[in-house]
Amino acid sequence: MSSLMSNLTEKFNKEEEYHEEENSQNEIVKSLVEIELENPEDFRKIRESLTRIGISVDKIDSETGEKIKKLIQSCHIIHKQGRYFIVHFKELYRLDGREADISREDFQRRNRIIALLLEWEFFKLLSPEKILDQCSMSKIRVISRKQMIDEGWTLEPRYTFYMDRKDHNGITNREKLKMTTKV
Repeated sequence: MSSLMSNLTEKFNKEEEYHEEENSQNEIVKSLVEIELENPEDFRKIRESLTRIGISVDKIDSETGEKIKKLIQSCHIIHKQGRYFIVHFKELYRLDGREADISREDFQRRNRIIALLLEWEFFKLLSPEKILDQCSMSKIRVISRKQMIDEGWTLEPRYTFYMDRKDHNGITNREKLKMTTKV
């Protein structure tokens, strides 16, 4: 009888954990900023533009002493079940079930980037109240395609889709991320 009770208790605990995780995922999805595209082809334009908007980091190459210009991508566009969202990369980590500390500044940066894309008329915003708290433009950097090429900018996403896809050396994107990134 005690074996049956322990099995039932274990099953109940697993179901409870599942529901807690499901509720957590639902809370994350509720906090995402949903957009509406005029044309599904705009998805590519937005995705490409977001690769050139983020935080700039200037480093000195230890071997050559040259200045390295790097732009860390802050936001991504995602498409789920016919809906589109602009999300901070840390929100994607949370959706994946990974730990990520998202600060107010991260949300403010996401909101400023969304406002910028909205000014460029890339999409319609379904919940304008979600982006009221914004950082100043000085907290983000926008790199044109020309600047990227002429000035030698390196674009670095902090979230990589298709984590289990292997490169020509047999290393997955997930393994590369573990080697180079801490959240």
